[in-house]
Amino acid sequence: MHPNRLAISATAAIIFLSVISVSVSATELPPCPPLNLPVEATLFAQRVSAPPEQTHYELVTFNLTPGLLKPQLESLLKEHWQIQNFIWRTAHGHYWPTHYRMQAASWDELLEMLITPYQLRIALHANHTAVIDYLPEQGGVQ
Repeated sequence: MHPNRLAISATAAIIFLSVISVSVSATELPPCPPLNLPVEATLFAQRVSAPPEQTHYELVTFNLTPGLLKPQLESLLKEHWQIQNFIWRTAHGHYWPTHYRMQAASWDELLEMLITPYQLRIALHANHTAVIDYLPEQGGVQ
């Protein structure tokens, strides 16, 4: 095929498609029928869009005392996660400085609040073992 014929064919195809798209867009579509929802659906939509009522829930609490963090953290894990074995891959000198009552919405949240300042992470395993180590350095060489 000659190169000029190809250019003419492509131009003709573009013009043909633009004529078709104009004729399709010029046709009127019938208006949509009104949306009639049953009363139950309307009430459900109002409940979903309404702001949630103030939920009252019990906060979980854990009392910390001045001393090593390790025995206090082990006590928490034994009591609320039924952990029996601990593998520590951290320094043993982490110290909690004051008497403090820690409160949170859940035990998981409380545990996260407790270990975050020490940059610790805890892996809980199905065999009732917890592995406690440091968070990996962000962006640093390991």
